[in-house]
Amino acid sequence: MGAWDPQNAGMPVYLLFAGLANILFSYISAKDLITRASAETVALLALAFAEFAWVIPCCIQCFLVFADASPADDYKPKNEETGCDVQGFYSVFASLSGQMILTQIASLTWARATSRPYATHIAAFISAGLLLLSLILALLPVFGVGNYAYSGEGFCYFDWLDSTHVAILETVSITCMLLTLSFFGLAAFQGEQWFRQLKERKSQQYSIIWIGFMMLAYVAAWILWIPGGFIGLAGTSRDDFPDGLMLSGAIMGHATALVNPALYGVVWRSWMMDAPKGQEITGKEKFALVQRKTSRQELNLGTV
Repeated sequence: MGAWDPQNAGMPVYLLFAGLANILFSYISAKDLITRASAETVALLALAFAEFAWVIPCCIQCFLVFADASPADDYKPKNEETGCDVQGFYSVFASLSGQMILTQIASLTWARATSRPYATHIAAFISAGLLLLSLILALLPVFGVGNYAYSGEGFCYFDWLDSTHVAILETVSITCMLLTLSFFGLAAFQGEQWFRQLKERKSQQYSIIWIGFMMLAYVAAWILWIPGGFIGLAGTSRDDFPDGLMLSGAIMGHATALVNPALYGVVWRSWMMDAPKGQEITGKEKFALVQRKTSRQELNLGTV
């Protein structure tokens, strides 16, 4: 079976499309931040970075593997220490930062729905802090806490059998999931007026349903971390994990590379970039208001 057998090309081809989607997502998010800085545009750029951080290197790594002249069956990440460490690092960093930034986005949704939007600099500080924390946690094996290991079924990740490492990451994951679902739920229940304003615009008639999709997508992407972590804490061998668990978790986690640009880069962005009247305005709008006010004052002085 050759390296470019169609049976083996699905993952790199998917990652190519996902990479293109996230390049576009990153470009639009960066442009939004430059032209219309707000707490929401800061968080979107942070999310785009979190997705970009694993999609592009994973895409490159997959193409390098499948372009190898040797048969694809000869390749096993566990036999390539450096490659496994690289994949483990960017996968853990992207997984943690993706969960944390989505928690921030959920909190911004609740804040916007209840007319208490964050200040831009506060959101920037939070996003930077979450990305830094994700980097520190992803680098724990470098400092002797846990290690990157072949998790089976074709992927390298953190060592699911290292109790200290698993306990730390499991705590982060469960905390993020509970907070994300709580913030989205609070937005849905407390933001009646905001959702009514969104519904008045034809393109935003199903905002509550989209909130439900966001919650469902988050749970689907990361729910298998929870049983996987507990199995790892209680187990002593990779044989303790059910067949297909790692592959299923990888598929659902990897799907965020296309789901998040659509859900947040399109739907959520449309809510925040076209905020109902009475909410915060952009720097350009503020400048225009100052100019109009100055012009009126000059006219008044001219008529005295």
